[in-house]
Amino acid sequence: FDKERRIFREYSELITPDRNEIHNLEWENRKLNNSATDTQSEVDRYNKESRVLETQLKALEDEVTSLRKGKIARREQILRLSKLTNPVQRDVTYIVEERFGKRVNSYDDDYLNQSLKVGNVTKAYKPLKTGEVLKLEQRLSHETQKATTYLQELMLSIRE
Repeated sequence: FDKERRIFREYSELITPDRNEIHNLEWENRKLNNSATDTQSEVDRYNKESRVLETQLKALEDEVTSLRKGKIARREQILRLSKLTNPVQRDVTYIVEERFGKRVNSYDDDYLNQSLKVGNVTKAYKPLKTGEVLKLEQRLSHETQKATTYLQELMLSIRE
């Protein structure tokens, strides 16, 4: 048994570290623990920073989408306003023939009333007035007013 104890002691002495080695191992262990905690704190800091950046990025994406929607809305509004500001270049007038002549109450023209009595319904129609027609009528009334005032002034000058 002594021999076995001696062998066991020798092996155990080979395996067990000496005092300096224990000190060095403890020192290394502390360094590794400190570096592990530092690394963990850095990871936590980077995770927190990445969450902040993600929220900022999401806010910026929302702002960009709202700006795009606003841009589209402004373009549509500009198009609508430009359509309203540009005058009508050309209008189309449709003539709608009346089926029943008695329904036409707005016409006092004798010719129209006679044609209705005769039974000529094709001449009884309501022409729809367009922008061009209304402009021409306004211009005609303005020109006739100018002509009548000029004619009245001329008549006054002749009388004098």
